[in-house]
Amino acid sequence: TAPLNLQLDTVGMIGVLRNGEPFGQADYDLLESIGIEVGTALEHARQHSEALEAADRDPVTNLLNHRAIHQRLDVAFRRASTLEKPLVVMMTDMNNFKLFNDTYGHFVGDQVLKTVARALTEECRETDILGRFGGDEFLVVLPDTDLAEAQAVAERVQRRLEEEGFNKVQDDRTIPVKLSFGLGGFPSDGASRHEVLTIADANMYHAKTSDSE
Repeated sequence: TAPLNLQLDTVGMIGVLRNGEPFGQADYDLLESIGIEVGTALEHARQHSEALEAADRDPVTNLLNHRAIHQRLDVAFRRASTLEKPLVVMMTDMNNFKLFNDTYGHFVGDQVLKTVARALTEECRETDILGRFGGDEFLVVLPDTDLAEAQAVAERVQRRLEEEGFNKVQDDRTIPVKLSFGLGGFPSDGASRHEVLTIADANMYHAKTSDSE
C-alpha cells in the first residue's frame, strides 16, 4: 500500500498547481498517470538503495563486509583529517576460532561470529562503524575517539564476552569467547589510513601472540 499512497499523495500535490481551478477527467487522468510514474520511480529508487545496502553487508554477521568497511574507513579518515579530529581503528581477532569450527562445526562457528558481532554492536555507539574484516577478524572505526576511550570500549567488549560466553543450543555448557584487540589512532600513530591500520594490525598480532604464550 505504501507505493499506492505515495502515488495518490503525488497526484494531490500536483493538483494543487491548478490554483483551485476546476479540472476535467483528462486532467485527472494525466495527473494520475504522472503520479503513478513518480511513485514507481521512487519505489525503484528505494529497492535500488536496499540492494546496495545488502551488497555492503556480510551475510553471517550483517556487519559491513571487507570492501564496505574499507570505503567507510576512507570517508571517516578524510573527515578526521579535514576537521583535525581524533579517530581510532580497532582490529579484533577471535582466539582459537579454528578450534570452534573443528570441534563443533561451521554452523556453530557462524553462531559464535554472530555473538561477537552483537557484542561489538551493542557496546559501540551508533556513530561507530563496524565490519567483518576477514574470517574471524573484525574492524571497528571509532570517530572522535582517542586511544584511552577506545581501550575502554575494547575492555568492555572483552569483559562481556568472557562473562556471557557462547551457549550452544540444548547444551548447558558455556563456551568462553576471548578476543585479541589492536588499536591504532589518528593522529597519534600515523598520518595516513594505511599507517593507522598497520599499527592496529601489529598491536593485535602482539596481543594474540602474548595470550598464547
